[in-house]
Amino acid sequence: MLQKEVETERLVLREPQKLDLAPLHQILAEPTVGIWLGKPQGFLLRETKDLLDRFLTYWEEDGYGPWAAWDKKTGLLIGYCGLRYTTALKETELLYGLHSHYWGKGFITEASRTALELGRDALQLSKIISYTLPNNQASRRVMEKLNMVYVRDFVHADLLHVFYRTQW
Repeated sequence: MLQKEVETERLVLREPQKLDLAPLHQILAEPTVGIWLGKPQGFLLRETKDLLDRFLTYWEEDGYGPWAAWDKKTGLLIGYCGLRYTTALKETELLYGLHSHYWGKGFITEASRTALELGRDALQLSKIISYTLPNNQASRRVMEKLNMVYVRDFVHADLLHVFYRTQW
């Protein structure tokens, strides 16, 4: 089980709540965000609700899941980041999504580093995976900054992805 709330230098990472739906939807409805999450037109409200419900289920069933990521300076929800067990791959995955205004500022690297460290130390995971679309250079840079290594290409949700894994 992971902590339900963690602070980093610039973020408060906390277990998501149903009241996060509206601000999360503002982020995911953006086509510039949705394109990297398999929704080039952005998420519909129903799709955001489904995703939030899955996040809540991960926390309930597994004792960990993606946190809602809040900017300490502004008090705004800026995205999500955390871990989830994926039954399809039988692995624990690092996943994240971020409002485009915050791209390129190190927020996801900061949050992801915390998630990986807690996954390794608190959950005693021997490895954590992550994957993205091959042309998502920003996400690939995050994984590489976290010392994750490229393993292979694979197809997920009918799209080619690149697959990374921790090395510790």
